[in-house]
Amino acid sequence: IGGDTLGIREQIQSGKNGYIVKSSEECAKRIVALIKDKRLRHKIGNRAYQSVKKKYLITNLLVNYLRLFKRLLSAPI
Repeated sequence: IGGDTLGIREQIQSGKNGYIVKSSEECAKRIVALIKDKRLRHKIGNRAYQSVKKKYLITNLLVNYLRLFKRLLSAPI
């Protein structure tokens, strides 16, 4: 659950791997819903985990940088 700001919107797909909220009341409602619904809590949690693993895991970032450097080095001058 995150506030409706630029960095958070890039990380959270609301309803899929978390929730973007615009008020403390909405945040509280989302927290209560996750506490009450174990299936939803696990679904959102697993999707969030996979999203972070795919986008932000250091080994994935390093592989992406290496691909970029390889492409730049092989480009004609």
